[in-house]
Amino acid sequence: MKTIFLDTNVFLHCRDLKDLPWEELSEGEDALSLLVPRATQREIDNFKGQGSTRRSKRAKIASEYFNKILNSPQMYCIYEGVFIGFPSQKELAKIPREPLLDVNKNDDSIVQDVLAYRDIYPDENATILTNDTGLKVTAKEYGIQFISIPDSWLLEPEPDENTKKIRELEEKIKTLESSRPLIELTFQTDNKKPISSLSIKYIEYPPLSEAQIEDILKRVVETNPMEEVGSEPPQKSNSLHVYQRLALGTYRPPSKEEIRKYTETLYPGWVEEVRKKLIEIPTYLNEMNALDVILSLENKGNVPAEAVLLRIDISKNLELHLPSNSNDASDENCWKLPIPPKAPRGSYLNFHGSLGKVRWDSVENIAPFLSPKNHTRDRNAFYWKNGRPSVITDYWEMECEEFRHKMGPENISLRIIVAKNKPGGGALKCTVSARNLPVPETLSIPIKITYELGNTYTAVLDRIQQVA
Repeated sequence: MKTIFLDTNVFLHCRDLKDLPWEELSEGEDALSLLVPRATQREIDNFKGQGSTRRSKRAKIASEYFNKILNSPQMYCIYEGVFIGFPSQKELAKIPREPLLDVNKNDDSIVQDVLAYRDIYPDENATILTNDTGLKVTAKEYGIQFISIPDSWLLEPEPDENTKKIRELEEKIKTLESSRPLIELTFQTDNKKPISSLSIKYIEYPPLSEAQIEDILKRVVETNPMEEVGSEPPQKSNSLHVYQRLALGTYRPPSKEEIRKYTETLYPGWVEEVRKKLIEIPTYLNEMNALDVILSLENKGNVPAEAVLLRIDISKNLELHLPSNSNDASDENCWKLPIPPKAPRGSYLNFHGSLGKVRWDSVENIAPFLSPKNHTRDRNAFYWKNGRPSVITDYWEMECEEFRHKMGPENISLRIIVAKNKPGGGALKCTVSARNLPVPETLSIPIKITYELGNTYTAVLDRIQQVA
């Protein structure tokens, strides 16, 4: 792991930490540890209260990262492989101080922390990231490596007062000239960046052979063998308090009929269900050849859009479907193997005869209460015009009573599915109309589809999860 101590100017003059390409500084290491020394913490705290300047705003953003660090059990993960935290002052204080370094000066304090940290963790080769010449000079005198902040990481220079006034006047003119909604449409994928075209790779999965089905079935059965049925109560009951065991009553082991039903009907029936599912799996895999897309629409005008109608159309031989993160079960769940039956575990005869039998499972699992849903419509939200689609279709229609302006984008997720007759491509189109919008706003992007043959056997083995 490579360790880098951060100077204050990293937080004040660079883009947000999560937007920086830290891999440029990793030197091939799998993980990067960013440490904020006490001197940097002090400077950030001082800058937070300096009015509405950019430096103050940047200091407040840095302080938000500090809070995330404090609320994390160890270090806060900015993104995969990049972590940020505070060096332990208790550990650093154990190392003798350099007599010529004045810890009351921020630059000297940072150098002192790095020297102490290197003594404690010599293998991490701690360095400093800064654009401060004075700090670089002091670090060099004490044999500490430093890294200059790359120019591409820096924010644009803060505009002078004249430039600010010109921009303010331009914004006022735009506001005065705007008397109608201004709808902006973009299609996006997972990275939230606008796209001008879509590409779908369709992988066609052939049926499994009988030998492949038997092989996979054997693996599943070996992973989930038939359970042994015992006559003793569950071991978990032994850990209960004596009063809890009395409340449970007398344990009744599974009956012969329950055992016979499990061993001769339920478990063999589950094996046959798994076999049937393996025969059907290629169909489900082929139906999962889809692409999730986000439609982002935003009213950047000066007034709300009234009585908005949103329509999304897809070309022939392509279909729209609700994405897997909707309220419906995901497509991944459609082909998961059936869950094996549980062996009978017996029950307890409660000493209160009126209460009857209490199953052990009911002692362990209690379903949570669900709050009633509020079905009042939000006049500023989008709703299905003719109800939520229950089938795959080639168009969607949604409506909104009043689409607010200057409120940020509204994102709608959709999934594009390729029809079975293998089209070569198509187009995705969005149209927004409103009572006070003179001309409907439209956006259309082309779709390209490529095909290749998949390995069903390998795909099933890769996707099968442990059946609980």
